[in-house]
Parts: sequence; structure tokens; C-alpha cells
Amino acid sequence: MKVWTGVLTAVLLAGCGFAAEPLLAQDWGFGGDAAKAWVKQAHQCKDVQIVDGVVSGTTAGSDPFLTSPSLAFEAHAGHIVAFRAKTGAGGKGELFWIPAGAKGPQQKWSVSFDWVGDGEWHEYRLRPYWQGEK
Repeated sequence: MKVWTGVLTAVLLAGCGFAAEPLLAQDWGFGGDAAKAWVKQAHQCKDVQIVDGVVSGTTAGSDPFLTSPSLAFEAHAGHIVAFRAKTGAGGKGELFWIPAGAKGPQQKWSVSFDWVGDGEWHEYRLRPYWQGEK
């Protein structure tokens, strides 16, 4: 089992030309009703909770995941999904998205990354290249 903790906000950043800092395009907050949705939609995870803006829990199966509440935005090639997390065990991770009208996740709608399993906070910045999706 892997114990993990993630910071309150995963964000979608939009690149803006050659600017040094990207612009915040979407904020996945863990507060209010969104918090209930994140906890309710945890698959093969135990003890999922959100305390002081941090979501945490323990994986409890071979394919654990969290599902965010639905979001709607125009997808661009320059988007970056950024979040902070820490875990005591490394391994492969994937970010999946489901375009509007699709019936479920597919591998073609994902980007993989490596979890750093040293128990320290790390920032993850993923480029999904999901332009053309709705």
C-alpha cells in the first residue's frame, strides 16, 4: 500500500507565449462540495480525507485513482496540469481526462508520469497535449 498526500489545489495552467509565468486557467479546488466529490470518487483508496486543504489517503488495490468533479474549458496545446504531492512509494502515475460526450477513460486520453516516493513534497507539471478535445 502507498500512503499519499496531495496539496489542496491541482491547477490547469495556460501558457502565454514567451511569458515567464503561465496564467491560471482552471483551479480544481478541494473545498466545499468539490471536497465531497473528490472523496466520494476515490477508487481502491482507503481513509481518503481532506483536512486543511490537503487530500490524503492510502492506496488499497492494484489500480487506485481519484476522480475530479466535472470541468468544462477549451483545451489548448499549451496547457499544463500542475499539482504538489508527496508519497512514501514511487512508481508510475497517469492523468486521464474524458472529453465531453465520451463514455469513459481511454489510454489515448492520458499522460503518464513518475511518482517520487521519498516522502517529500514535489511539484508535478504535466503537459497533456489535449488540444482538439472538448
